[in-house]
Amino acid sequence: MNTQNYQILLPDFFERKVFIENAWCNSCDEANVGIFGPDEFEVYGDKFIRGYCRKCGTKIVSEIIEKHIEE
Repeated sequence: MNTQNYQILLPDFFERKVFIENAWCNSCDEANVGIFGPDEFEVYGDKFIRGYCRKCGTKIVSEIIEKHIEE
């Protein structure tokens, strides 16, 4: 697996905060549990954020989907 760690993939603090605070935990089966210890990385051009659930401590990995709106 080709993984590269990046310090900042999300361009602005607000976007990063939204991803961290609104994470889904499969173990808790709940949304908006939050992530502690977040780390952003890229695999074959796809961007991800990972960390641990603030509620149960399970590892969480979420893909960062970038939408481009055409005007």
